[in-house]
Amino acid sequence: MVHLVWGLDEAVCEYVKKAFPHMTHPWVDCEGIGIADGNKLVGGIVVEMLTTFDASVTLLMDTPRSCNKSILMDWNKHMFDTLKLSRVTLEVHPKNKKSRRFVEGLGAKLEGKKRKGYDGHRPVLIYGLLPEEARFYEIPQTA
Repeated sequence: MVHLVWGLDEAVCEYVKKAFPHMTHPWVDCEGIGIADGNKLVGGIVVEMLTTFDASVTLLMDTPRSCNKSILMDWNKHMFDTLKLSRVTLEVHPKNKKSRRFVEGLGAKLEGKKRKGYDGHRPVLIYGLLPEEARFYEIPQTA
């Protein structure tokens, strides 16, 4: 059963970082949310650059099975309810069509392109995810 794992920030951040060798900046004060199948990490979510309203998120999944509707709902609930964010920022390399489809499937909207933003040489696409646009999130009803 695939589930989210909390409290392994450093281990999850290192696990995700290995998949992105172009990233030369250190993740400081990041939150690492593991995606586990039993006791084995099969993905991770790194939340960094947290402000009072936004965070930059890096997602890694070993296989598409690593991320199901329940995982996405729990992640969105954490981002929008627990952390009380107004938006989440996701960056995707323009040629990574699978990742682009994935973040667009979450409900994220393409907001622009950061020149030389991927690795200091190549561009990166900037996506924003708002709670009211997130496909796997139910905005809490107020009484």
